[in-house]
Amino acid sequence: MKAREQEVINEIDILMHKFIDNMVTIFKLQYSVSFDESFIKKSLTSKKSHYDWEKHHRSILSKNKLRESLFLRIFVEFERFLSEIIEKSTGINEIKGRFTEIFYRVAEQEGWDSNNPKKEWKDLLNRPINVLLKKKDLLISKETPLKLAFDIFGLGSIIKNKKIIKNYIIYYEGKERRNCLTHSGLEPSPQYDSAIKIFTGRFKDFNPVKIFDENNYKFLIKVKNKQKNTYIRQSQKEIKDLSVSPLYFELIFSSIILLATYLIAKIKRERSVDLYFF
Repeated sequence: MKAREQEVINEIDILMHKFIDNMVTIFKLQYSVSFDESFIKKSLTSKKSHYDWEKHHRSILSKNKLRESLFLRIFVEFERFLSEIIEKSTGINEIKGRFTEIFYRVAEQEGWDSNNPKKEWKDLLNRPINVLLKKKDLLISKETPLKLAFDIFGLGSIIKNKKIIKNYIIYYEGKERRNCLTHSGLEPSPQYDSAIKIFTGRFKDFNPVKIFDENNYKFLIKVKNKQKNTYIRQSQKEIKDLSVSPLYFELIFSSIILLATYLIAKIKRERSVDLYFF
């Protein structure tokens, strides 16, 4: 391996360590919230006053909000990590070439679209790598960071990768739930429903509906039945609340860690590098 390639791999290793450290910190915070919530539930008895139950309810709502913010944060960390390793990896000529080729292709499609040409894309045609890197968020928003990382690292299509396809499907629903929670709220938005429908059609050979039901939707929170004044399980066919439960948080967290680890391991294996990086 060339000295410059080794230097880039070492820098990517540092980014991986930083990413894992940040994710572990988030997980510990989420775990402390879940543990405290469980303790509160067990400590309450039917002999407690109505006020105590109300206080308990408000406490749970507060902790749900904190968990939701931590859930959103793990996507921030993952997408920042992907953006950083994409930029860092362009120090390798082969990857730099793929990044530039993909950027020019998208710029040509967007900049010369007869129906809706975009000047910002047209201005990026045939520009040097330093200019493209400053505008990489444009490309990432068009391609999605995970797909772009697979493309520029020459790892092939995610849809053809049987080793990680299940985790990718689990992660995808989490990403769309993140978007829904950020822009719309707890109830599934039309955008969420549409994205899931399109995705399940595209990946139908892997039966994503079954994967969602057995994993993502298995951990839906219970919702209140006003008529019976009790909490009941949500129907997976008619979801009302996409709140993040502790086990759902752990499911998405684990999928993100696996995808990140797989990506870095493949980059290193392609260049015959020692895979020990933790």
